[in-house]
Amino acid sequence: FMSEGYGTFEKEYIRKDGTIFPVSVSAWLIRDRQGNPAGIGAFVKDITERKQAEKALKESEEKYRTQFEQAMDAIFIADAETGIVVDCNRAACKLVGRKKSEIVGQHQRILHPPQETNGDTTRTFKKHLREKEGQTLETQVITKKGEIKEVAIKANVLEISGKKLLQGIFGISPRASGRRNENTPSKRLKQ
Repeated sequence: FMSEGYGTFEKEYIRKDGTIFPVSVSAWLIRDRQGNPAGIGAFVKDITERKQAEKALKESEEKYRTQFEQAMDAIFIADAETGIVVDCNRAACKLVGRKKSEIVGQHQRILHPPQETNGDTTRTFKKHLREKEGQTLETQVITKKGEIKEVAIKANVLEISGKKLLQGIFGISPRASGRRNENTPSKRLKQ
């Protein structure tokens, strides 16, 4: 900081009882009348609470990320204004048979067959943004290989750092699940 004449940095101090604590130091060079360095002035602030909050936030983010990635349901997150997918989990990739790199950055329309799109977006995307937020809607997705799957989507609008996002949780549609159950050995035996 000597070349600039001021600076802010973090370091650790030791209390009288021997405990170590983090501080933020804002220091500046004091000059005499001739402009020569004559001393250093500084403000020292205990930042223990901030460091604890940062640690808690990081742990919370790691916990959320783990839950997001390990969820059994497919989760897609798209920009609510543009429809561009900004994140998805492993189950989402498996559902549509695509790698994450093939989904993130693409418009959410790529997840649905053409008959489900309505102009620049899908019908369910529009409904979830408007009157059906938080409700479960049934629709279809299309895999990379062109297979159509019946799904139920529950979506909510989230606001993160001032940006509106639509998080959709995709599960097997009750209709598709019912049809699949009709073909199970136990159902066939009862008929």
